[in-house]
Amino acid sequence: MWIINVLLLFIFRILPVKVLDLIINSLSPASKKSIKFLCKLNPSLFEIVSKKKLVYVYLKASKKVPAYNQFLLDNGINKPIKSVSGFNKLVPPTSKKNYVEKYTIEERCFNGKFPEVGLLEESAGSSGRSTNWIRSLKEEDCNIPITKIAFKHLYDFENEKPLVILNGFMLGSWSGGHKFAKRIGSMGICKNIGPDRQKIVENLKNLGSGYKFLIGGYPPFLTNLIKYGNSISTFSWKDFEIHILTSGEGFVEEWREYIKSQLRPGSCIYSDYGATDLDIGVSMETPFTIFLRRLLKENKEIRNEILNTDRQPSFIGQFSPIHFYIRNTTNKDGIQEPEISVLNLKAVSPMLKYRVGDEGGIIKLQKLNDILKEYGYSAQKLKNEYDIKSVLPFPLIYIFGRTDGTVSINGAMISPEEINAAIISDSELISGINSFKLSVELDEEHFSRLYVFLEADKNRIITDRFVERCTSTINTELIRSNECFKHAVKKNPDKGSAIVKIYAFRQGIFKNEDSTLKNKYLL
Repeated sequence: MWIINVLLLFIFRILPVKVLDLIINSLSPASKKSIKFLCKLNPSLFEIVSKKKLVYVYLKASKKVPAYNQFLLDNGINKPIKSVSGFNKLVPPTSKKNYVEKYTIEERCFNGKFPEVGLLEESAGSSGRSTNWIRSLKEEDCNIPITKIAFKHLYDFENEKPLVILNGFMLGSWSGGHKFAKRIGSMGICKNIGPDRQKIVENLKNLGSGYKFLIGGYPPFLTNLIKYGNSISTFSWKDFEIHILTSGEGFVEEWREYIKSQLRPGSCIYSDYGATDLDIGVSMETPFTIFLRRLLKENKEIRNEILNTDRQPSFIGQFSPIHFYIRNTTNKDGIQEPEISVLNLKAVSPMLKYRVGDEGGIIKLQKLNDILKEYGYSAQKLKNEYDIKSVLPFPLIYIFGRTDGTVSINGAMISPEEINAAIISDSELISGINSFKLSVELDEEHFSRLYVFLEADKNRIITDRFVERCTSTINTELIRSNECFKHAVKKNPDKGSAIVKIYAFRQGIFKNEDSTLKNKYLL
């Protein structure tokens, strides 16, 4: 195998970027055997491709994208940079604030024009104001091969049963729903239902047990779906071969175990990480990363060694360096966050050195393997004792959450600024609340819920009427300002709304300054 790796190393170094990209996309593994071959390749091969594509995309964007050209000039970059080290050191990072909101969507496209055919996608950001993003049909087609690799590796979509995909993500202009339909839908028969639990159960009953099903949806909706199915006496989840893809937010491992316990043994549940700004499929969980996440939860020493913190990430996955160049950076507040460049050569609105605002980082596979081996988790042990047959030769990314305290639930991004606006909209709340914290947690019925914890003012007496007023005001204002939250509440009023809890001044979770939930004081 080493001869093949050396030969590919030579070829990858000499081929032009466009030819190399074309060959790699056309030779994407299409079977379990070819994926096993992929897993034996040296990770450094993909890093070479990643760096070559990065410089190519950067130089092209700096010349032909009006907004990016102006952005570079405004930041003192007036000469072409032709090395990765120069790019990392000299080129300024982009963000929604300093790039996306500063220039029009047309200015952010090549030659300042929309493609002839494409898609306008919409994201309801943490401010509640929707942002439009443009994709061409060609760039979407370029993402399908890596999706097929991932799903064949994860779900074993190669047996005698036909695959039926039931899309439970939010539909319409939101990116998650229609991208799920296009990419995963290319692998089987797809029905776009949206977050409608009754229709999904009806489709399962109508189609019967002769299919392999993949159901996609946000974690809170999937919990709701499972509960609904269990309430029907003539329906059993275990009658069907069902697998799950979830996205949009993190979850605890207890949630995964609960959902698996309701399905037929052997069901697979994976999550992906992404952002509409970049791509919904930046990273995917794999059997290896699920093992790692559970290990980090159980072993504090290994967690500190790998992540340099006691905290547990909400997501760990692997990403393709052929499609994304990601590096660790530290923001102005000293918080580590990944900086992501999209390497799709067909992208009409390139995103380079983009910071979404997520706290986390990346770790190379070889470094991780060396650490695990030191603690007694050799590759052979993973294969024999943990049934991890193969590991994709890709780096890992781990995410703790948004750096500004924004939380995600049911596809909605809820920012501290929105809670702050809700509180100051009511004179009684503004005079009675000192600070607040946000969290997404499982309730006693395994539903993911948005929790808003309020700290009362020092002299405030907490009454039932005040609690009711706080709850009503915050939910009403979130419904008014956040379209995704409004949609979730409309679909499930009981579980979609926020739970508001109030504590006396410096009591409860507000007593300890080292709480993992950061206080937000009224602005």
